[in-house]
Amino acid sequence: MVLFSRLSLIPCAVSEVGEALKMSSGDFEGKYGFPLPAKDAAIVTHCLKGLRGAKARDAMKEAGFTNVDVYMGSFEDWKSKGGQVE
Repeated sequence: MVLFSRLSLIPCAVSEVGEALKMSSGDFEGKYGFPLPAKDAAIVTHCLKGLRGAKARDAMKEAGFTNVDVYMGSFEDWKSKGGQVE
């Protein structure tokens, strides 16, 4: 599972999303290498096939994030359409 915040990535399992968002800003940045996103930051979630991305979006909304969406295709779909991959 990867959550996008600007061009930052939070690599974690769906089950970890809620816990990651409960971390202090310092702990979050120490673990993931960038600041905890603002509650109103534009964030897009995705996963390999699409289902876990929706679960991550829901967990973020439950945590108070207001501008979260999911790429409803899949990572495979993104690549097949020429989407940029680092």
